[in-house]
Amino acid sequence: MDREQFFKELGRRLQDQIKNSKYTQKELAEKVDLLTQNLSAICKGRNTIDAWRFFQLCQLLGVSMDRVAGLNVPDSDEK
Repeated sequence: MDREQFFKELGRRLQDQIKNSKYTQKELAEKVDLLTQNLSAICKGRNTIDAWRFFQLCQLLGVSMDRVAGLNVPDSDEK
């Protein structure tokens, strides 16, 4: 997997977590000091995210960074 593909997959998994959370993208963006447009671009794999904001988002969403990064954690539909 190359860098571009990694961030597209990370963005997809992050977007899935946001959809299943109590927060909107706008609310999360405000909480981690990002513009809503930037968070949207991250979720689409067009922008990267720094480690601190990634950590903050995962904490707010109640999900491990490993899961969102796709590190040896199968998606819920995989067995």
